[in-house]
Amino acid sequence: MIQSADKRFPSITVGGRVFQIGIALFFLAGPAPVDSQVHTEMFVIANDTGAPAELSIGQVRSIFRGERTRWPDRTRVVIALDRTGIHAARKIYDMTVAQVRRFWMEKVFRGEATRPEGFRSESELVDYVNVTPGAIAVVSRGDYGSRYLIVGGANSF
Repeated sequence: MIQSADKRFPSITVGGRVFQIGIALFFLAGPAPVDSQVHTEMFVIANDTGAPAELSIGQVRSIFRGERTRWPDRTRVVIALDRTGIHAARKIYDMTVAQVRRFWMEKVFRGEATRPEGFRSESELVDYVNVTPGAIAVVSRGDYGSRYLIVGGANSF
């Protein structure tokens, strides 16, 4: 019979193999939760075409919820989000990432909007916004060299 190497964790035997439950649960649980206070300061970036230089936080939320689809110059608003979306989810949507995904799936399914563009990294997201007329995004850093918008009278929110 195979014995558990570490007596601190209970173990189970399946097909002659010993599995330590504590370690198995760690891997099954997925990634550790992200501390929502890590990036409390957020910045809104936008392409040179379309977005005004300043928006209220209410206008930013309206845009990211798909309620406002055109800029004042009639350019179509193009929402860009990073795939994790944790910071935008908390700051703009006041939802979890899963709730934001569901929110957009339902909106698209009802024909009310097109889904936001998703990116694996902030740098990819920034590159997209810089070349896409009407694009807007939320980033966690203020040093990308992009066009940053003033939100509620401040450079960040």
